[in-house]
Amino acid sequence: MATEWNHPMFGTGGSYVALQDKQVFQTLTRLAFSYSQVGDFYVKVLSYYNWTDVSVMYQGAGTRVQALYNLNRFVSESVHAKLIEAGLRSTMVISNSDSESELVEILQRASRVSRVFLITCDNFTLRKLMLIAHSMGMTNGDYVFLYFFGFNGFANGEVNWKMGDENDEIVRKVFQSLFLVGVFQSEAKEYQEFKSHSVRRSLEIYNYSYGVEEDINPYAFAFYTAFTLYGEVLKDIIRDGKDFRDGKEITKRLWNKTFNGVSRNISVNANGDVHTDMMILDMNPETGKFVRVGYGAFGEFHLSNSNTIHWPNNKGPPANKPPCGFTGEAPECFNMEDNPLVQAFSIAFSIIILIFGITVLTVYRKMKKDAELFSNWWKIPWKDITWCSFCQSKFSTLCASEAKLKSMSDGGSLCGRPMDNKVALYKGSKVHLFEFTKKSFSTNRTLFLELLQLRDVNCTNLTKFIGLTESASNQPYAVTEFCSRGDLRDILARDSFKLNKEFRISLIRDIIQAMEYIHTSSIQYHGNLTSRNCVIDSRFVLKVTDFGIQSLRDFEVDERSEKCLWAAPELLRKSVTKTDITGMQCADIYSFGILLYEVLSRKEPFEDDRDFLTLDEVITKLKHVNHTPFRPRLDFVKINKDIDRLMKMCWEEDPKLRPSFLAIRKESRKLRWDRSGDKLLDTLLSRMEKYADNLEGLVEERTQNLIEEKRKSEELLCEVLPRSVVNTLMSGRVVEPEAYTCVTIYFSDIVGFTEISSESTPMQIVDLLNDLYTCFDKIIGNFDVYKVETIGDAYMVVSGLPVRNGDQHVVEIAKMSCSILQKVNVFKIRHKPNTPLSARIGIHSGPVCAGVVGRKMPRYCLFGDTVNTASRMESNGQAMKIHCSENTRNLLVGHHEFVMQDRGNLQIKGKGVMRTYWLCCEIEDVSDNVTNV
Repeated sequence: MATEWNHPMFGTGGSYVALQDKQVFQTLTRLAFSYSQVGDFYVKVLSYYNWTDVSVMYQGAGTRVQALYNLNRFVSESVHAKLIEAGLRSTMVISNSDSESELVEILQRASRVSRVFLITCDNFTLRKLMLIAHSMGMTNGDYVFLYFFGFNGFANGEVNWKMGDENDEIVRKVFQSLFLVGVFQSEAKEYQEFKSHSVRRSLEIYNYSYGVEEDINPYAFAFYTAFTLYGEVLKDIIRDGKDFRDGKEITKRLWNKTFNGVSRNISVNANGDVHTDMMILDMNPETGKFVRVGYGAFGEFHLSNSNTIHWPNNKGPPANKPPCGFTGEAPECFNMEDNPLVQAFSIAFSIIILIFGITVLTVYRKMKKDAELFSNWWKIPWKDITWCSFCQSKFSTLCASEAKLKSMSDGGSLCGRPMDNKVALYKGSKVHLFEFTKKSFSTNRTLFLELLQLRDVNCTNLTKFIGLTESASNQPYAVTEFCSRGDLRDILARDSFKLNKEFRISLIRDIIQAMEYIHTSSIQYHGNLTSRNCVIDSRFVLKVTDFGIQSLRDFEVDERSEKCLWAAPELLRKSVTKTDITGMQCADIYSFGILLYEVLSRKEPFEDDRDFLTLDEVITKLKHVNHTPFRPRLDFVKINKDIDRLMKMCWEEDPKLRPSFLAIRKESRKLRWDRSGDKLLDTLLSRMEKYADNLEGLVEERTQNLIEEKRKSEELLCEVLPRSVVNTLMSGRVVEPEAYTCVTIYFSDIVGFTEISSESTPMQIVDLLNDLYTCFDKIIGNFDVYKVETIGDAYMVVSGLPVRNGDQHVVEIAKMSCSILQKVNVFKIRHKPNTPLSARIGIHSGPVCAGVVGRKMPRYCLFGDTVNTASRMESNGQAMKIHCSENTRNLLVGHHEFVMQDRGNLQIKGKGVMRTYWLCCEIEDVSDNVTNV
């Protein structure tokens, strides 16, 4: 379309090779790097080291983000085409996923045709690929890995070996075999200044913060270049009198030209593509950072003068092909004649070596196992354990607040955990301490084997075992993983926590998977499965805890403890011991049936029966079987038929009739629980979205409340200080004193206030002044005036500041004075309704200075002789009259609505003789229409 319409186009993107055809895109000028230039740079690097066999590897359809998949494919296809064009042997190797097996496969395929791998993928896949290459022995210096990262901070992101996991140090070593290829980052002063300016503007305008070592987006730099070049060309076209809208004319003046740019010249080739330099980075083994070791400039590859390449194991650049070929089957390696005697000797020698190797390996493994068995990896010093008193108190408060918590007959608690589970800190992380029934323990081979069993547990639904510790009183504790969401009983007892079908099934599936793992492992059984031993982690995954190390446990049930409600009847009768593996596993099945009841009903075991039975009576009914075994009541529970059937199978009186966890898992698959449970993530995400929406609504409500309170505070402050002054103070600026050429000041007081005060109580005086000044405050709200202060019965108002209003201030004060006089005329004193109230008013106009005085309880004060004169006008006035100075009278002369009466010359204290006037107001008797304020 641009070509057809003859419109110029400046491509700040468009790196794909198809856009290189300028017979089609005749007016397109590409100002960012192109993938063809990436391929040219690779050709220069490969030719420099005589590498002719290359594998181009990229992450294909399994990429997490479609945009990255397109980028990987476009870059790799362009590079592959350039290599083939240059006469190199290039093989495309595509990975459709980042699974370990897939990455192993593509590395094997690539190693059969080359030793040089050109990689395009995301950061995470790169890290995983390099770790697998390391495990395959490919990072010892015999292979070369070159990774295209677009540019520092864009597309695939900055390549960083630090992920904060256990593989960091391995990855740091592995990445020494990796080279990074990207767009050249100039170190010139001009470019660094441009970069600093762009980083600052990005933060100011778009609130985007670049990383410390992050380069400017090359597409952003291309935008800048586009505007610069377009401006220069446009200026020349206009100067030459050409049509500045002619796209081909602009293109002709741009292509095959060189322009001055930031830190270097900008060259546009004859095909309309800007020349972009590339660079190659290598990791410095001492700092762990990638530094520039080579760059491509003016079509040639140059090594850096300041940094050298660190080849793994100091082997130097590897050869293009190993002596026996990539697969070790080169003919030159098989020149030895087929001698039967040599072959027989080789076979015999190989057998001897094999037997010797197996023997050495067996002995080594046994020695290693014994060393591992008797090591003290599990021992945690008691001094390293810090009691988490805050966590413990918080948990106790949570237990006490549960709606279903009630006291037991033996003085116990449904919560139970402040005695059994203790929260502590170990190496800065929260852990759970489980107290064993035995008060001490001795190290022996049995205990060591049990500890190894726990260390080798690999199940996401079992808590991680950290170690054993022993208190100062020789009490042993197991230190295990801490799960922040509490236990299953907490979740079920919390009425505010909604459990839908998918969530319940997910919890049940987690228990099944955990118990199946225990029963099929060397741990063999749990023996103490309760809802308190099913904990929930931060991702709402249920994990079974308090298992293993049977030698330190006593599985005899204490009938005074609530734990016996989950115990199988045979354990209560003590007909099964911990040496009976099958019997203990059947007891776990029974406990699982009780857990099903809890999940289904959200009640505690035998909760309905406990309303009229004691704990001892419940235990007695469980131990002694009548015609029907005693089990939790299902009368008032909404039964799910599938779970109901499975639950009743699990708590069969005859242990032999109970299903195994393997059978339970198969049954769950028939019920399609595995598919239903997969909806847990969707359910959690939906719940989190609802929670986020509720939280947003709450935040919005609180924000509105905050805004309203802020508004009230501002309004209250504006009652004390002028609004303009308040705005200045709130903005953090200092209120400077200000001089005003002319304002009008009003003073008034109550005639006979002393006499009224002597006949009234203090509270009555307060009510009188409050009523009167509330009335005055309502009046002045209708005029452009500012109330300065009230002192006793004195009332002071000014107009003309802090916001100037020309000469209108005298009119505002005059009208306000008349309104106040009329209100005073009809005002009724609450406690002396028959006593008339009289006011004396004085006004004067003149210059003043004003400013805020004080930090605590600041006051907006007026200074100057005008204030004193206005006060004298009031004190020398008469009741129910407005006394004016000559200055005020002169300002009112032009306003014919006011009537002035000459009072004559008057001796004013401190002022001498002054000519004053009365401002005459028509005072109407409106007492019948005015209510007492």
